[in-house]
Amino acid sequence: FSEYLVPIRQWMTSTTPYTQYHQSVQVPELPSLETAADIIKKTEQGVIIVGRLRSRQEKEAVEKLCKVLNWTLMADSTSGLRTASTSHCRVPYYPSILHYELSEGQCSPVTTVLHLGGELVSKQLWEWLKKTNPEHFIHVTPHPRRYDFNNQVTLRYECDLKAFVDFLLPFISSAKKDNALLPIFKSYATDIEHICTEAIDNNQQLTEPSVARLVAGNIMDDTCLLLANSMPVRDFDMFVHTLPASVTIGCNRGVSGIDGTIASAVGFAIGNKKPCTLVTGDLAFLHDVNSLAMVSSAPHPIVIVVINNNGGGIFSFLPIAEKTDIFEPYWGTPHGLTFQALTEMFHLEYLSPSTVSDFIEVYRTAQQETKSTIIEITTDRNTNYKLHREIDDQIRQTLKNS
Repeated sequence: FSEYLVPIRQWMTSTTPYTQYHQSVQVPELPSLETAADIIKKTEQGVIIVGRLRSRQEKEAVEKLCKVLNWTLMADSTSGLRTASTSHCRVPYYPSILHYELSEGQCSPVTTVLHLGGELVSKQLWEWLKKTNPEHFIHVTPHPRRYDFNNQVTLRYECDLKAFVDFLLPFISSAKKDNALLPIFKSYATDIEHICTEAIDNNQQLTEPSVARLVAGNIMDDTCLLLANSMPVRDFDMFVHTLPASVTIGCNRGVSGIDGTIASAVGFAIGNKKPCTLVTGDLAFLHDVNSLAMVSSAPHPIVIVVINNNGGGIFSFLPIAEKTDIFEPYWGTPHGLTFQALTEMFHLEYLSPSTVSDFIEVYRTAQQETKSTIIEITTDRNTNYKLHREIDDQIRQTLKNS
């Protein structure tokens, strides 16, 4: 707990707002950086995992490091690095690949893991890292919060990420460039892309995975995207492999991540001075309905894509779903509501597409408008669960036979 108090105590004696104050973390001393450089140069098989990044400068720094090292890159959906510029070393669909490795009782050997940035969405990644158990686990982050669920970090730097990379690069030019893991994972990813194309893209029916892929494929350049907790951020993590580099991505993570989602989208748009798309579930939407008043007066238009599956869809993936007598009232929590009347109350545009082609048309149109819009997608929780399981089974069987 004391690690959180240190920057707060320092801030209390300053005149700078806290959100700006704690961005001035310094680079470690040179001998400490040489320790990381020495580990990296001796690494036989390295993996870079990238969580949430704060700025374009951090993204550019990580891209530069990836080009030098040529390690396998696993970029979180909130990192902003699922772009064409990282395709040479980035593994798309890594949550599904790692889930396959875990389900098959195998785990590719990794000597060193370099974790850059903040938290990560994928549970499969943390489980895979625990089983892989690398000799070295280096974490670089500009804040004191820990993201070390397996207690594996062996070397940690709390410093500016761009400065860390700039200081590190001259020391690692001779690092080992061979990467036996990357082509294997890339081959897996190609197989998974074919499966997703067949199971998701070639179906005109709107599904929760298809909404994620359609937003990613049709979002305008130089806008921002906020992903709500629960299924939206997980669907993006599992099914979206590329986003425009100019799109700024955010997400509310944590125990109370369902609260204040609509208000966060407004603040995200104002902070970035850009229009924003919010992809949210119905429960997160209902938890913050009063913030629609801010949406209607926001200086930048907000497109809210709300997936209405009449309850908490993520709980269908838990064993409790088998207890049908208690699941619906206490976990599924159906509300039986639609949201058109709300949009009328708050003077917002409302659209409710029923097919893929309809969604593409209305989403593209909504992004061109100066007025904020709600796009309501109606899905079924049971159908969504079955689709995820069918895709997962196809991936496991295909990779097993490849």
